[in-house]
Amino acid sequence: MDTTVIGARLKEIRLQKGMIQRDFAALLGMKRDAYARYEINGSVPTVQRLYTIAKTLGVSADYILGLTDEKH
Repeated sequence: MDTTVIGARLKEIRLQKGMIQRDFAALLGMKRDAYARYEINGSVPTVQRLYTIAKTLGVSADYILGLTDEKH
């Protein structure tokens, strides 16, 4: 699994929503520093966290993981 894809996809979605990391993290129920680690590829979400992120953002987990280019 290419972890750089996860960070890039999350950042892409965040920027499309016009949000800063702090607000995006709050939307996901996370602290900003924990979320920021995903974007800079310092951490990978757990399966449960990935599910929550995908559901909250309205995209598929496969999209976030880079397994597809289809968001839904």
